[in-house]
Amino acid sequence: YKENTNSIKNSPSLDLLERIKDKAVHIHDPVVDPNKIKYGTYFKSIDECIRNVDVLIISTPWEEYKKIDLNKLKNKMNGNVIIDPFRVLNSKLLIDLGFQYHTLGI
Repeated sequence: YKENTNSIKNSPSLDLLERIKDKAVHIHDPVVDPNKIKYGTYFKSIDECIRNVDVLIISTPWEEYKKIDLNKLKNKMNGNVIIDPFRVLNSKLLIDLGFQYHTLGI
């Protein structure tokens, strides 16, 4: 939710988790204490977190998310929907790979 901090205070991501708590949600954040997350399953590694997911939502623009191998992402995900409000990932390459890429703005 907040880049470069482990704070989850007033996190919109927690509101989202509350709304979809009945789904099988995979969660990754490089610094947040997993014990503070009430819903979903926390994964220490990005690779494990993205395995077999239908939708990927990037809700914090961590630098390490910019380094995700998009071809590997294509092979690990079940679905092809990516929601990336911070434009962390390369939209052109994702669309070329067949993803439905959604972000904020134009």
